[in-house]
Amino acid sequence: MYCTKKIASDLVWVGANDRRLSLFEGVYKVPRGVSYNSYLLEDDSTVLFDTVDQSVSRVFFENLAHALGGRKLDY
Repeated sequence: MYCTKKIASDLVWVGANDRRLSLFEGVYKVPRGVSYNSYLLEDDSTVLFDTVDQSVSRVFFENLAHALGGRKLDY
């Protein structure tokens, strides 16, 4: 099940949350987990900014496919 958020008319958050992680970089406590922020810019071309940790990749790829809506990813 996808979970995306429209940030602006041409920008969509397609990242994922990892609530299982208790330490960020093995040092800093993160009691509510971390958010992997990844964004899709939709213009004449589609551009993906950043990706996520493998542990939440299934959700990430579902989010990305939904946001692309059948378009190809250019960059």
